[in-house]
Amino acid sequence: MIKLWLKYVTFFFIIVSLTSCTLYEPRKRGSIMSGMPGKFSLYEKAPPAAEKWWISFKSPELNGLMETALKDNLDIALSGARLSQAIASA
Repeated sequence: MIKLWLKYVTFFFIIVSLTSCTLYEPRKRGSIMSGMPGKFSLYEKAPPAAEKWWISFKSPELNGLMETALKDNLDIALSGARLSQAIASA
């Protein structure tokens, strides 16, 4: 009984090993460089940002908040003054 079982197992492994060695041809792939751009850039050429971008939302509440923030923000006013001073001294 064991000899018969051993014959079947051996036959099975021989068949499996022979069928796994069939000729295989991998599919052909395109060139790696076909999808690559010719030149890379660190910065994208984006259109300049609008000065008052929040107006495009058409919200009177947002417009009022932004105007108040710009008018009452002393850091922005100080930065603007420093910028004007630097431009004048240059």
